[in-house]
Amino acid sequence: MSVVIEYVAKLLMYRGPQIDEMIRNAVASGNEYSVIDEVDCKKLRIKSIGPYNLVIEDVFYYNLDQELIKQTLFLNGRETVIFDKFYEAMVALKLYENSFLAA
Repeated sequence: MSVVIEYVAKLLMYRGPQIDEMIRNAVASGNEYSVIDEVDCKKLRIKSIGPYNLVIEDVFYYNLDQELIKQTLFLNGRETVIFDKFYEAMVALKLYENSFLAA
């Protein structure tokens, strides 16, 4: 039990890279970026060009406390979730709950 609780606590306390650091890295790499302010979060979109002129778009979601809460990747018109802090915490707790109920 304590392993699951410790994992979830670390996950929820994870702040991620700061948005200004991500912007500096994007500029240094010559990538386009945009910042979109929304009511409950801030989105940082970074576009880069991969092999064969493939457009790659990373979207980083930050909460109002400037913590990274989610990252998605757009490639060939498909979105893939790379990281989702709250979803991962929920899955860990659900797995623990199910294993606890099965025991």
